Amino acid sequence: MTNLLHTQIDYRITQTGFGTWKRYLYQGGALYQEFTSDASVRDWPLLQIASGRNPETGKVTTACVSQSCRSPACRAPHRVLADGRGAG
Repeated sequence: MTNLLHTQIDYRITQTGFGTWKRYLYQGGALYQEFTSDASVRDWPLLQIASGRNPETGKVTTACVSQSCRSPACRAPHRVLADGRGAG
């Protein structure tokens, strides 16, 4: 896989009635996708789904489920431990 760390990522962004999908398809066929709902609770998205390897960081991501992440502006994926606890 090519390192895309310092390049402009050409995401395919799709707006739906529920939220926004952000997708990137690698040349090899791997897919990164992230969904963030428009509905929120105290500035946190009600639903956030992330899967695949983020082309900006190169890391495999999942949506933020961290109890330690209290930032109201947080919409970034965070690592999740094997037992489901957020790693911050």
